[in-house]
Amino acid sequence: MKLRNMVAPVVFGALTIAGTQVHATGTIAGTSIDNTATLSYEVNTVPQANVTDTANFVVDIKVDFAVARLAGNIFKTSLDTDNIVVGAFSVTNQGNTPATFALSAADTTGDVAATDGTFTDNHSFTSPTFTIYEDIGADRVLTTENTPVTNISLTKDGVGVTKNYIVTVPKEDIVGVNEQVIATALTVVGKTATPSGLAPVVLDGTAAAPGQDGYVDDRGTAHDAASVQVVFADGVDGSVALGNNFEKASDAIQLTFPDFTPKDPLDPNNPANEKNAFVKVAEVVWDPLNGSLNTTPGSEVYPKAIPGAVVKYTIVMRNLGDVAASDLSISDPIPGSSVLCSADESNKPALAPASVCTNPTSTEGWISTFTPTTEVVTDGVIDNAKLPGEVQFDFATYPANQATTVTFYTLIQ
Repeated sequence: MKLRNMVAPVVFGALTIAGTQVHATGTIAGTSIDNTATLSYEVNTVPQANVTDTANFVVDIKVDFAVARLAGNIFKTSLDTDNIVVGAFSVTNQGNTPATFALSAADTTGDVAATDGTFTDNHSFTSPTFTIYEDIGADRVLTTENTPVTNISLTKDGVGVTKNYIVTVPKEDIVGVNEQVIATALTVVGKTATPSGLAPVVLDGTAAAPGQDGYVDDRGTAHDAASVQVVFADGVDGSVALGNNFEKASDAIQLTFPDFTPKDPLDPNNPANEKNAFVKVAEVVWDPLNGSLNTTPGSEVYPKAIPGAVVKYTIVMRNLGDVAASDLSISDPIPGSSVLCSADESNKPALAPASVCTNPTSTEGWISTFTPTTEVVTDGVIDNAKLPGEVQFDFATYPANQATTVTFYTLIQ
């Protein structure tokens, strides 16, 4: 009997290639992900040993964070506390590692959208000293529980992924006019990110200057599966493009102040000069040649500003602001070519010889008319120490919507 070799064909009756995959969305950086593919097959229904191969890589760092103005009306201030809150913000870590960030505040420009409207910056602080506090109560209010910060830590998720902060300046840094708006920007810069089981990775070491474009990540470097690389995903100017590792948002305050600002008398929105908060007018009311001012039609007399003439000065002051002013003083030096007259509007003689122009030492000898009379006359007193060279009228407080007219006379020498 003759034997012959019989070679059975290889039959891949059941060929299976299986892959094990782990989705990395939200996975903390530093996590090792192993993707294993398995090939199984049979030879004439006989299972054979599986063939496997594995591809490994480490999850990279996604740097992503956001800073936003906390919702609410615009801050309004009358400088009623030593430190004024000028902005309130939230900072949220949207990346895939716990991270640290540096915070800084600065005067800025532009619009701020608040619950009660959009406000445009039109003023600046005076050499501001900004302090940033964690807003423990998330109430946009500075309290003793708030602690100053410059560098912060945020978790990857859960409690601590978002924290709130307020920015303050000393009240001495705010000088302005009623209803002016001052905007403040909070800038946030990523400092470190901490992958799982690894040391913190410094994020901003190659920047030309903090808070400026130029931070470098690994987007231009070939992917290295064995190491943790960095991608800035915080967005550029609000876009979804790759980022630059810094974000900022703006908030603003509006000044609620007394208002004594002079307005243009020709402004059509200023009828009869009623919106002019501080006006001084000079009028020649007598001279030794023409006599007293008379505007009666047909009997007009117009004295001129010659030596010996009497000049009537009228100062009109109105507080057009929303709050009272404190320690208000009207100061008006008498020109060197004039002397203060003791004649007032009720007893001014038809002729005004030089003898009536003396240097008064009290409120006698000059007239002040007030509207309304009761509160202001009691409070307003002439500063005798300033006489004879200066007329000064002082008020401890001067209410909103108050109006005062001060009138005095001088003799041209």
